[in-house]
Amino acid sequence: MKFDEVEPGFWLQVALVAWNFVLTAALWLRKPGEDAARAVDALRDDMDKRLKDAGAQITEIRAHMEHMPSNDELLRLEGAVREVNERTAGLNRDIDTMNSSLRRIEDYLLRAERIREATGERATTARDAMTPMTFADYQEHDRRLVLLRALSAAAQYRANAYLLRRFADSVGHVVGADRIEADLGWLCDSGLVTIGREGDVTIATLTQRGLDVAGGRTVVPGVARPQPGG
Repeated sequence: MKFDEVEPGFWLQVALVAWNFVLTAALWLRKPGEDAARAVDALRDDMDKRLKDAGAQITEIRAHMEHMPSNDELLRLEGAVREVNERTAGLNRDIDTMNSSLRRIEDYLLRAERIREATGERATTARDAMTPMTFADYQEHDRRLVLLRALSAAAQYRANAYLLRRFADSVGHVVGADRIEADLGWLCDSGLVTIGREGDVTIATLTQRGLDVAGGRTVVPGVARPQPGG
């Protein structure tokens, strides 16, 4: 078949086949690029989302950090906690001291009637016989014993009222200076101490009878009796 004898429709078919081939090839070559572009877009969207989430978390962390105490504030807080612990320890010591004093008073309460019987103490009036001793009375009697025992342990059996008051404080009898002066006056009137003054300072000296009372060898109404071995 000669070239010029080919029908025009044949060449049209050839052209159509060639065009389809070229179009198919172009589409095939383009598809991987589109898939890659879509993958890149998806990756970009995922990264944008992650960056937004990270930014939100960083903002939240910064907000929390703004409300956190500084190093100076933490140091002040630590000092305050230490001070509270020291005060608590001091209160515990005071409570232990008061408990010790209360135990002595409780023992004195339990033995009060036996002490009265042992010494032959009797109420001087009908009113005295009907009036029981108050807690303040027992405190006063115990405080006088404390003063006598403090003097019995002092050098030359003498001490000033200020030191005696501090000793009374240490064993739970927290009273004013006037109360200590009144107790020393009562002990002096009972012949258990003698009192002298050096300037404005009251000096108390234990007598032999006061030493006997402090040691429990003599019982005097108005002064608590020491516990055995105490």
